[in-house]
Amino acid sequence: MHFWHGYRPQDTLVYIINRLFSKALTALGILLKGSYSAAQKWRDKYSKWGTTLFPFDLTSRLYYATKYKCWLDGQALIWSSDYPDSWLGKLQPETTGIDAGAHRGYFSLTMGRRFNGQIKIIALEPEPKSYLGLLRNISFNKATWVVHLPFAV
Repeated sequence: MHFWHGYRPQDTLVYIINRLFSKALTALGILLKGSYSAAQKWRDKYSKWGTTLFPFDLTSRLYYATKYKCWLDGQALIWSSDYPDSWLGKLQPETTGIDAGAHRGYFSLTMGRRFNGQIKIIALEPEPKSYLGLLRNISFNKATWVVHLPFAV
């Protein structure tokens, strides 16, 4: 597991509290349902109990992802293992990629950090709230390799 720490000390504290609540709910689910997979299904019915939302809403806070060496908003906490290395290995330095449906820029930022900014990413995100999150993450990381556009594909 890769540790995430918050931009402010209190953000790190609420992240740890949320993680502890999440682990406790999983343990309770195992006791009630008898297995880990059944506990996960039980917990998924109560999505508000997820790591990013319960008991504190982490989605608007900023966290440093040690694995990717960049700051991401709390929404990215749930995406930290979405991209296996077999996908990421297909990009090379000095190339251009398109992040269609960029959301908050998780893929754009992590790819740029992976190649030390020697890659160009065109990030497309039409939804206004997500686009603002994308702009915030790009700005906070000084991600000059990301060209952001508020368009749909």
